[in-house]
Amino acid sequence: MLDQAHRLVAAAVAADRAAGADRASIGAALGVSPDNASRRYRITPAAPAEEWTQ
Repeated sequence: MLDQAHRLVAAAVAADRAAGADRASIGAALGVSPDNASRRYRITPAAPAEEWTQ
C-alpha cells in the first residue's frame, strides 16, 4: 500500500511539473524544501535541469 502511495505522489509531481509547477511550489505542497523535492522527485529531460538545481 505504501509503495502505491509513493507512486501516486510521484505521478502527481510529474503532472505538476508538466503543467509548469516549479520545485518551490511542489516542495511546499509536499511539506518539504524545494531542494528536497528536487532530489526526491527528479524529473528526466522534460524538466529544465537548471530549474531543479537552483
